[in-house]
Amino acid sequence: VICLQSYVRRWLAQEAVEQLKKERTRRLAWFEMQDRRCKEEKEEQLRDRRNRWMNPQSREDFSLLYHALEKWRTEEEQQINSTLRGAERKVALCSLVEQEMQLIAAIGRHQINVEANNHDKIVRNFLNKSAAPHQWESANGRLLEMDTAEDIRARELEELYNEISLYTVDKQQRLTFLKKLKNNVKEHECQLVWDIIDLIDREIDLMSREIKEHNLEGLRKRICTLFLQYIKTPAFNPKVAKLLKVYKKPSELKHKMFFCHGCHRYLCSADFGSCASGRRSHWCRNCTRLDNIARSRDEDSVYKSILRRLRTDEHRLKTESTIPFLLQVSTAFTLCM
Repeated sequence: VICLQSYVRRWLAQEAVEQLKKERTRRLAWFEMQDRRCKEEKEEQLRDRRNRWMNPQSREDFSLLYHALEKWRTEEEQQINSTLRGAERKVALCSLVEQEMQLIAAIGRHQINVEANNHDKIVRNFLNKSAAPHQWESANGRLLEMDTAEDIRARELEELYNEISLYTVDKQQRLTFLKKLKNNVKEHECQLVWDIIDLIDREIDLMSREIKEHNLEGLRKRICTLFLQYIKTPAFNPKVAKLLKVYKKPSELKHKMFFCHGCHRYLCSADFGSCASGRRSHWCRNCTRLDNIARSRDEDSVYKSILRRLRTDEHRLKTESTIPFLLQVSTAFTLCM
């Protein structure tokens, strides 16, 4: 019996040791996978940050550029103050201010070009949504589409806008597009339609006088702008009524409009952010962003990434905590500072 007990204890000890070795191996593999994942995520973040520096497209990207500019200016100013004195220091600071002005102007020019491209994308997406047919899923899983009279009208206006916004076509095609637009809009009588027809007649007259193409760009942009306003009018394009934000009752409007102490305008409540205390800010988002660019030039994309990871972990753990989902990026940045 003692001999059998010794063999059984030996076998149980070997099994326990093997289990500990497997758990150790699995634990080391998990640590290695976590380290590798952290390194890959860090490299991905660095690549993304470098790409945002080289090719900024959003407001957050430009905030990153202004933050980098402020960091560079602070380092240069500290170096000048620590190494130079007297007149040489003043000359170096003036040169630093001129360099900062040139960089701000370059960033502003690039931002204007990006905003123009983004505006075109927003207009195209709006037109595509307004011209999209009605879709629903049938009982057997097939996607069904149906065009109504409103969809056909919206698609026709979209095609007209795409044609009228082409500036590189020849003279004959341009005249055809203008006449087609004129015949389409003159069905209604209002001041907007009369303005569009007046601009069309003016462009046709200038084209008959052999005016150069680059001198007509401003007039053509005005025609596109007025025609886009025509498309966004529900009386002329009923499909856009569902896409526009319209307040049905004036009584509801007064409870959602607030005064901005920065731009001195009355704006919707969605245009205002919240402070760390939870109260509504007295400055709208545009004024806050402009003040950040002009003064502190802070950048909160790091806190946004941290908050996104925290929300992902909370959602994965399925906890009852709602604080990460109520917390905003600006509030988290203020608390961390």
